[in-house]
Amino acid sequence: MGTSGRRMLSALAAGVTDPSSMAQLALGKLKHKQAELQQALDGALDTSHRFVLGELLRRVRELEAAQEKVTGQINRAISDPDHPELLKAWELIQTIPGVGHIGAEVVIAEIGANPREFFPTAEHLAIGVGSAPVTKAREASGSRVKLDAVTATFRPSLCKLPRRLPIPSKPT
Repeated sequence: MGTSGRRMLSALAAGVTDPSSMAQLALGKLKHKQAELQQALDGALDTSHRFVLGELLRRVRELEAAQEKVTGQINRAISDPDHPELLKAWELIQTIPGVGHIGAEVVIAEIGANPREFFPTAEHLAIGVGSAPVTKAREASGSRVKLDAVTATFRPSLCKLPRRLPIPSKPT
C-alpha cells in the first residue's frame, strides 16, 4: 500500500466522507487523477466498516514494524564478523538473475549458508524444498527424503523466485 492509499484509507476510517477532500490526500502521480479518485472514494461506510478498516490499518502498521525488526535481525546476522559465510552466501545468491536481497535472505533463512551441512547432494536439496519430482524408482527404493518442515515453508518462497527471473529471448 502506498502513501496516498494509506492516507485516504486512514481518512475513511477517521470518518471523512467528502470524496474531494480525500482525493486531495493523493501524492505523486495520483495527484493528477482527482476525478477518478473522487469517483472511487464516493460511497458510504457505516461505523462498523470504519472500525474494521481502522483495525486493519493498525494491523498493517504492526506487521510493518515486525518486518522491520526481522530485517534488522537479518542484517545483524549477515554482518556478524563471527559468521562471514552468511555475508558471502547472501552476496553469492544475489548473483542469480532475478534474486535480490530479500530472496537471498529467504534462501539463507530456509537452507542456511552451507546447504551441504543438511543436504549432501543437489538432489537432496531439490527434494527438501519440494522442487524435485518424485520418481517411481526413487519412491520404490525408499530413498525418498522427507523434509516436510522445510518444504512447507520454503517452497512458496522458492516458487516466487522464477517469476522474477528474466525470460531469455528466443534465438533467431
